[in-house]
This record gives sequence, C-alpha cells and structure tokens, in this order.
Amino acid sequence: MFVYWFSRVFVMLFYHIFYPHKIFGKENLPKESGYVTICNHYGAIDVVVISDLFRKRPYVLAKKEWFDKKFLAWVFKRYGGIPIDREKPEFSALKKCFAVLKNGDNLVVFPEGTRNRKGEELLEIKGGAALIAYKAKVPVVPVVMLSHFRKFRRNYLMIGKPFDFSSFNGTAGSDLNDGLKAYMLEKMSETREELKRLVGEKKKCRK
Repeated sequence: MFVYWFSRVFVMLFYHIFYPHKIFGKENLPKESGYVTICNHYGAIDVVVISDLFRKRPYVLAKKEWFDKKFLAWVFKRYGGIPIDREKPEFSALKKCFAVLKNGDNLVVFPEGTRNRKGEELLEIKGGAALIAYKAKVPVVPVVMLSHFRKFRRNYLMIGKPFDFSSFNGTAGSDLNDGLKAYMLEKMSETREELKRLVGEKKKCRK
C-alpha cells in the first residue's frame, strides 16, 4: 500500500500538469465506497484518470497479459490490478471482484474490453461488469471520457448518476445477461450524450 500512495503523489502531479481537464457530475460520485465504476477506454492514461476520482485505492480489472512479466505483475497488483481472461473469465478473478466489493472497496471495469482506437463513440461492450454488480447487489457509476485524453489540451470527463439492476430481479438465463448489458450500455450512452451537450454549451459560451 505504501508503494501505491508514495508513487501516486508523483503520478497525479504529472497527470494534472500535462492533462488539464474538466470533470462534470462530481456530485454524482457516491460518498460511500463499495460500488462498480464503468468507463469507456481509449488508452493507458485512463487508469490514472479514473483513479484520481477516488480518495482510496480502487481495484481495476485488467487483461491478464499485463501480468505476464513478474515485475509488471508486482506493480499492477500494488495498484489494485486484478488479472482476467477477457475471453474466458476465471472463477478466481470473479471471486476477487466480489471480495473487493464485499470489503467496501471500489471496482473499476472498462466494459468495452479493449482500447477504442477507431473513434470517439462507444465500442461494443461486454456484460461482465453488469453481472458482477447484479450478483453483488451494488450500485454502478458510469464514467465517460469525451475522447482520448491529450497532453496540454482541455479534456472532458463526466460522472453519471449511479444506477442498479434491482429491476432485473427474477429474470434468468440469456434474458438476464442481455438485459443487464443493454441497460448498462443505455446508461453509458446517456452519460456520454449529456457530456457532449455540456461541452457544447461550454464552448458556445467562449465564443
């Protein structure tokens, strides 16, 4: 834990200097911990962007390939990384996610499953984050970046309103999985559209 907090000071200093940004919806971030945060994904800096929103260290689902080398595995784990096979998630990884939430910590998931290199819109998402939140009975906080964070440019981020999947209680099978994923995508898309609207208004005011 010491390694995380010591290095965090320098990482965040670099981040705030080189990546100026505006955050909308700060009031939507729950005061209590123990929830799933979902976010779109453009690049490696995204982990820093998300971590800066929390006072306590979050845990982040990351592709297992990042943990192939011992030193990198050691670093990622100190930063709350949880390795997972994106094609066939292991039970041990899911068990770790549930333990994190039960302990009152925050879990960060990038449901697109990979970096968005094609454009600024959302890629097709995977339903793992929704299923974890549903099974753990915890809220989900959608966080959306308008585009890839660029150095020395104004970047924009929005924290959407928390939601849960209680309306799906009693649903099972493929209907449950499809419903959870569709609802999560809907909330992410709503947050993204609201961010685009706010950024548009802000730019108009500058003219």
